[in-house]
Amino acid sequence: MVTYQFPPMFAGGARHALELARALKKDGIDSFFIGANLTGSPPEETFEGFPVFRFKPRGPGRIRYLTYALQVCSKLYTERESFDVVHLHSIRPFYFMIVALAKALKKPIVLSPTLIGHDDPMSLKEKPFLWRLEGKMYRYYDMIVCKSSAIRESCERAGLAKKRLASIPGAVPCAAPDSPFRPAQGPEEVRETRKALGLPLDSFIVSFVGHLQERKGSDLLLAAWDELLKERRFSGHLVLVGPYPRGGEGSFHAALRAALDQAAEKRIIFTGEVPYGEVPKYLRASDCFVFPSSREGLSKALIEAMACGVPVICTEIPGVSGDIVDNGVDGIVLERRDAMELAAAIFKLKQEAALRRTLSLNALDKVRRKFSLADVAARHRELYRSLLQIRSPTRAAHRPLP
Repeated sequence: MVTYQFPPMFAGGARHALELARALKKDGIDSFFIGANLTGSPPEETFEGFPVFRFKPRGPGRIRYLTYALQVCSKLYTERESFDVVHLHSIRPFYFMIVALAKALKKPIVLSPTLIGHDDPMSLKEKPFLWRLEGKMYRYYDMIVCKSSAIRESCERAGLAKKRLASIPGAVPCAAPDSPFRPAQGPEEVRETRKALGLPLDSFIVSFVGHLQERKGSDLLLAAWDELLKERRFSGHLVLVGPYPRGGEGSFHAALRAALDQAAEKRIIFTGEVPYGEVPKYLRASDCFVFPSSREGLSKALIEAMACGVPVICTEIPGVSGDIVDNGVDGIVLERRDAMELAAAIFKLKQEAALRRTLSLNALDKVRRKFSLADVAARHRELYRSLLQIRSPTRAAHRPLP
């Protein structure tokens, strides 16, 4: 598994990869991770049970991607006898070197694009030269895992063969019996969780999980919250879970600074970055989850909130939000990116407890049916099996996977 961003960074793509690796391990399939060292973490360690090798990108500008790719290639070559499949989670410039090495070593190479507008093939056509080059490399991957219909559509529009596209949602530990992403077992657990997290005990809590940035719709959420505060009948708190920029220019950064300066007055709680294990606690403590993002590959945060039985509101992301939420059935999908419309949806959920319960129950049912981690892992296992049999039928038939 190669993923540029890796914990302790707040990285959804790496979390997908980790949960997939954990589920595969139960079937006897081992994984190790290679990532960029962007936080001064140990260059080698065991992280959540998996060997991790981190390499520091060095040099100015795009050169840092070159030095990183060279280090990844060196490690893969050194470890060439210890793995059978290379699985990339997102791409960066100079990843064509990793593709070339995998081909030379006769190792199947799989790609899971992570974000529409970032690393899907049609978006790469509009980027600078090095990124466009990576877009052309899509034809050389043995299999491309499409986490959403939007990613698959981008691949098909780019002319990629359908036989090399596998539609498999991201690995999210929501349907497993021992998953921390589960509903609260009653009002008392909600109160105890809020008390432990230092949250208001009797307030209507609206939560958001993710990086506070414009792509995630944080500006829209803050504007909607300002509108809600004008409504005398509304009382509640907004809990923002995740890292946020300390500086920057533009209207979003100005709105964020104002929210930080007036957090108590506006009833906004900024948690900053929290350990991943704390995320389900914040979700279980919530009455409503809002995710007004404009671009995703697959919204892991939305699925996790639904798994915790929290009614969700999201904005329309073509080919993404519709894969997760059926509007009015297991969540609310806003047709327009409008602060007043978002505020009205939050207010509606606050006022209608019966609607919250219906959306919650339907969401739980969908997560268990559609986003089972065991199913996602099984489909990856069969994908790897098929690639190994194509490469070497005899070898694949006589040794464990992979």
